[in-house]
Amino acid sequence: GHDITRRKEAEEEIRRLAYYDPLTGLPNRLLFTEQLTRGIAHAGRHGGKLAVIFVDLDNFKRVNDTLGHRAGDELLRIASGRLLSVLRGHDTMSRHVDNSGHSIARLGGDEFTVLLNGLHRPEDAALVAQRLVAALAEPVVVQGTEVFVGGSIGRGGFQLFDPSMNARALDRLHLETQLRRAMERNEFVLHYQPRVDVLSGRIIGAEALIRWQHAEHGLLPPGDFIPMVEDTGLVIPIGEWAIGEVCRQMAVWRAQGVQPVPVAVNLASTHLREQGLPMVVHAALTRHGVEASLLGIEVTESILLADPEVSIEIAAKLCVMGVQLSIDDFGTGYSSLSYLKRLPIAALKIDRSFVRDLDTDPDDEAIVSAIIALAHSLKLKVVAEGVETASQLRFLQNHK
Repeated sequence: GHDITRRKEAEEEIRRLAYYDPLTGLPNRLLFTEQLTRGIAHAGRHGGKLAVIFVDLDNFKRVNDTLGHRAGDELLRIASGRLLSVLRGHDTMSRHVDNSGHSIARLGGDEFTVLLNGLHRPEDAALVAQRLVAALAEPVVVQGTEVFVGGSIGRGGFQLFDPSMNARALDRLHLETQLRRAMERNEFVLHYQPRVDVLSGRIIGAEALIRWQHAEHGLLPPGDFIPMVEDTGLVIPIGEWAIGEVCRQMAVWRAQGVQPVPVAVNLASTHLREQGLPMVVHAALTRHGVEASLLGIEVTESILLADPEVSIEIAAKLCVMGVQLSIDDFGTGYSSLSYLKRLPIAALKIDRSFVRDLDTDPDDEAIVSAIIALAHSLKLKVVAEGVETASQLRFLQNHK
């Protein structure tokens, strides 16, 4: 009798290793594929509907990078528990499959899938999707630190499928894959936009603007790919590349005998929450022999939305090194003046949307005048973006 029991236990163990994720205890990709195949066959025979929902954890990579793998694992366990509880609803589920055959699996990394069987209408899937997103919206305490995970079924929301979405999704997937390779293939380039003193007309600096030299689509502006960069987790690597590239270019100009002027790099506000940023900047400056006062970093006001204390601390370290910080697109986002005062910034940049209609729109005149006055009262420099006409320039000269 013992031998049979032991063999049974061993078989159970092998089945568990083959079909379940050891970390969360959820079905793995293999078991999920089998469940899906059965579900599709069943729906086909009985004319039923089923839905597959893909769930990604938005901030998993950041938790893993900043708090370590142990914290990442804990986060995955907590998240899977929350997703399970949504499916269980009123505890109707046996371990992973409820009476109606819904199930949840971990495909790997921070990707989960939910299979809903026996649906009556597409809206039923949307309802479950909403609940899944809501379950992950609550903060999680990992190793004593409160973190916001956030779950995406298409980034913090979800969409019902229709055939035209398939073509779009494939295009996007294709572009995402190419984007990941663009770094390895050196397809990103920086173009430099001069910064001019309104009174003397001299070039006193420049801003580095990223472009993607795409093999099929030609030169793509940031608007065409930056949102995707944010989705694919490439924000930090691309930001680090830009810092290194600007320092390299400044060294080249200097070797050619060009008088150096400060050059600013745009970074995502999430980058100013990366503890390693000062080290990265320091390494790039040292590698190319460029002094810190020649490097500027621009971030948008959204830097003040999440973890302002962390951002202020990292900004202070950069400032001590001598790197100049500016707030980009000022006036378009969220600005807490109390934080603004505490940030060691050198300049505010007025968004081009206010500059464009300076001649014709009294509201824009008032906003620009107010930003200039605010900047001067905080002893900050002001940069106006997108000045293209003589009258815009005259307005700025008069309000210097």
